[in-house]
Amino acid sequence: MTAGDGTGFAVTAQYAIAAAGNPFNWFGVTFQANADLSAELAIRIPANGTTPGLDQPFAAIRVCGALQISAAAPPASAVFTSSTFCCQVEIPALPEVPASAPTPGFRLRLPSLGIDFPRLALPWSFPDFPKWPFRLPGFSGGMSALPISISYDSVNADVQPGVITIDIHHLRIAGKLGAIDGDLHAVLKNGTIDLPSCSFILYQPDFSHTVSIPISLWHIAPGCLTLGWTEGRLRDLLGLVLPDFASEALPSSGVKLRILTAGAEFREVRLDWDMAGQPLPFPGFKVALPAGAYFIIGSLQDQRLLVAATVAKDAKISADSDFTWSRGGPRELLRDDGQAATAKPFLHFGVTAQNAATVALLDLPLGGSGGRSSFSSCPPH
Repeated sequence: MTAGDGTGFAVTAQYAIAAAGNPFNWFGVTFQANADLSAELAIRIPANGTTPGLDQPFAAIRVCGALQISAAAPPASAVFTSSTFCCQVEIPALPEVPASAPTPGFRLRLPSLGIDFPRLALPWSFPDFPKWPFRLPGFSGGMSALPISISYDSVNADVQPGVITIDIHHLRIAGKLGAIDGDLHAVLKNGTIDLPSCSFILYQPDFSHTVSIPISLWHIAPGCLTLGWTEGRLRDLLGLVLPDFASEALPSSGVKLRILTAGAEFREVRLDWDMAGQPLPFPGFKVALPAGAYFIIGSLQDQRLLVAATVAKDAKISADSDFTWSRGGPRELLRDDGQAATAKPFLHFGVTAQNAATVALLDLPLGGSGGRSSFSSCPPH
């Protein structure tokens, strides 16, 4: 028995495999009895006056493992899924009397694609295990300090020998002034991502007009997901956190998105790309940048947003500004939009790299605390 966070007490009993290879049957489905199999019974007793959340059912039986998807007569072996599924049968709340106990609910967590899926409710006919393909409901959440929300409408998961296909419908990554919408198609073969079969179908500009973006890199490690692609849609992502970038042409290559997590929490989001020299709009400055490797890091632990470039020796960076006039508060009154293209800026400065270096172009606090800084050297990341 363990004391929780003040909302109640939890009692957990874990299942131990008596002998490897023995079948483990659960609600009419056999799980492969190996080192990947885990099972537990959890009972949570809420404290007086507290209302448990949806992720804190009164009673739950949880099983994670490979499902048997086809039987075979000896000497052939049964076929199991190539990745782990986590299932949960639950009673949401403590019934007032046993006769009023509700029908147990069923939740399913799909195999990880680098970011763990939440346990999603799945319709079922108690006590029969739900049949695949699984059709799961949508989800929505955010990234705390970063002004980004993530949602999707539904998920379909099909299970075949050696192959698991996951389709996420209307995946939406939204910022303050824009969003990326599309469908993600992922295929796992023998437990690993099959890159040629994976793609992101971008709604451009709407769901009836789409662009298929092939995925060139999909790397999964504990607490880390890395995605890479070659399609030039970089500004759509950058514009979610730096809206001025959304209106710029950003020819780029070698785009990689990396997401670090700790359990269900996001720790860091990083975007890397290579870019030829061109001017870009930063808050208060128009910055002329050389060819180089660029990255943007949103650290949710440090509450900072960092935009930086790694440039070669003798590379030149310059910045122009006419400054922003304000009304004495956060609202801007004037920028330099009305000036002639040939007009000299109020402020101009430039630097030349004496050696290859990584330069912080913008270091911005998240959540409104602390001050921003620009054009300083920074350690390698």
